[in-house]
Amino acid sequence: MNNKDNLFDISFPLIAAAGPYSGNIKGIKRLYEIGFDYITTKTITDKADYISGSIAIKNGMTFNKDGFSNINFSDWIISLKHFHLLDRVIVSIFSKDVEEAINIACEMEAIGVKYIELCCSCPTFGEEPLCFNEVLLYEYCKALSSKIKIPIIVKLLLSTEEKKNRRMVEIVKKSGCHAVSVTDCLPIIEFDDEGKFEKKGMTGDFMKFLVLKFLEDTKEINFPKIAIGGVSSSRDCINYFKLGAIGVGQCACLYTKGVSDVIDTIKRTKQILEEEEL
Repeated sequence: MNNKDNLFDISFPLIAAAGPYSGNIKGIKRLYEIGFDYITTKTITDKADYISGSIAIKNGMTFNKDGFSNINFSDWIISLKHFHLLDRVIVSIFSKDVEEAINIACEMEAIGVKYIELCCSCPTFGEEPLCFNEVLLYEYCKALSSKIKIPIIVKLLLSTEEKKNRRMVEIVKKSGCHAVSVTDCLPIIEFDDEGKFEKKGMTGDFMKFLVLKFLEDTKEINFPKIAIGGVSSSRDCINYFKLGAIGVGQCACLYTKGVSDVIDTIKRTKQILEEEEL
């Protein structure tokens, strides 16, 4: 599955990336009404204690410690089982235990889910991203791809190093998974007013330059890539498509720009895609 026609049923889809807006069925419906072609659920995990925090916007940047879905995967299955937009949902999952990830994915596939996003980035809470360990990345992706038949999109934390970006994509391709997406959030440390620091994620318009570099670094690898992060205008979406992305994801812009601006960006992007016949 090495081209856009074999992954999604439309060319160049605009995707709502995993985040608070997609944390339940009501939010997913709203994102579809806004104009997104596909919606990625907030990341579902098997953790007994669902870590959650907050999202803050400062100086044009978004600081994220929002965490995983606070709805367990069993309840997600109940909600999604008869959902009329299920073919437009990408279910994002995370587990440190491969067998648990397989269990979640298999149950999702059994109810008719069409796409799984395997989150191998997870920088929000300061843990070393799984995608940076080449052996674990391959074993994890290979184990999942051998158990389910639906497309698996592996979410990566992009690197400033060209070699690492290329290696991650090559490993995912070799594993039998079907595409990669890049996270829109980088791990950082921030000091509070009391001088204490905490680990969280940071995103903003600056991410577009790193996403563009990732696409450029990996352009010679014939493998589907979904670009997420840094979108502030329709031109950002078009530039990602021109550099080879098969889809463009947005999340933080819903907070930084507002829903009305996101609707305008989606409409304008689709108009440009038709005009330029990309």
